[in-house]
Amino acid sequence: MISSKLQGQISKLAIDLLLEEPFFGQLLVAMVKRKLTNHLPIALDLVSSTGPDLLLNEAIWLNGSYTRDQKVTMIKHELLHLIFAHPVRALRFSNADLFDIAADLCVQSFLNIKQDLVPDLPPYRSAAFYYELLSNLERNERERLFSQTSESRQRHTYWRSVQQLDTQKQQSFHHRCQSLIRRIYVHYPPSDGMLSNMSLRQQLELALIKKEFPEWIDWKHLLRRFLSRSRATFIQQTFKRPSKRYKTVPGITVRNNQKILVCLDTSGSIPRSALALFFHEIQKIWKNGAEVYILETDYKIRQRYIYRGHQPSAVKGRGSTSYNKAIEWANKHYHPDAMIYFTDGFAGAPIIRPLYPILWLISPGGIDQHTGVWNQLPGTKIKMTG
Repeated sequence: MISSKLQGQISKLAIDLLLEEPFFGQLLVAMVKRKLTNHLPIALDLVSSTGPDLLLNEAIWLNGSYTRDQKVTMIKHELLHLIFAHPVRALRFSNADLFDIAADLCVQSFLNIKQDLVPDLPPYRSAAFYYELLSNLERNERERLFSQTSESRQRHTYWRSVQQLDTQKQQSFHHRCQSLIRRIYVHYPPSDGMLSNMSLRQQLELALIKKEFPEWIDWKHLLRRFLSRSRATFIQQTFKRPSKRYKTVPGITVRNNQKILVCLDTSGSIPRSALALFFHEIQKIWKNGAEVYILETDYKIRQRYIYRGHQPSAVKGRGSTSYNKAIEWANKHYHPDAMIYFTDGFAGAPIIRPLYPILWLISPGGIDQHTGVWNQLPGTKIKMTG
């Protein structure tokens, strides 16, 4: 832990931020502050048992090297890395050093800090956007960037500890950070004038309030989580298991009582490989004990049937796509516990709103997140990755 003297200084900065920019202030208050023993002034640690933690070098923070405004900027810089999940998103990029620079350019843009590394960069873009621009630079130009940013990039060395964890632990840390940010955002959203335009607020709404999922999160895990939320159970007598209380038969067992309506897009844009992937997941849902009712549909419902564990030899459809007929039929006739719509997303947004929880599973060759009709589809959307 940090000394009481440094804690007092950080508390004063936190109070200032709470009054001026409550979103950042609340996030700073919520984080554990720990002592940093190397030459860096500040760093971010996500993998500690109390994480995310803010690491501070007492010698540097107490010797007057930085002004009050510079300290506030350094704190907000690290907090924005946390908000944008840069330590975890770095896994998606082959050149870690180049991503470090891109992440700093992203943060500096949102803090309105003028940078001279790469002139005329468009502001308020993602680290991925800047990474792509930097990747297209000449090799000697990239080497110049590496040389000029070597000291600032050292603050990101703690990110590597996240990247060395297995996928499940990375997701766990990411969800813990996102939960913290979401909890603060709901009560203290960034004010309109906190940053020039509302780019940060818009990104937070997209990532937190709408609860969209980063591409690296396992879509199969999210599918299982969606199904578990809609599962109901009932008690049934059985002669296969004696009663634990009376040691006689019949005993009781707990059975699933879940009705899942699967809407299967059979339009002409769905390739055979996507249909095979769809039925592979349908088989898993059925094996878990759910009643699975399938609608094969393109611009209208072509056929409907209860799934009994066998994939049909052929599907009907192969026309254009409309989502309205399937949703309307579910609302009026089937009344499921949940709906799953397998599609590629190449269609207009549905006019009819579903009355039941709906999950859109977008095929690997379908639309990407936040393109096409993605943001207009009601419910939860997940991009399948094969």
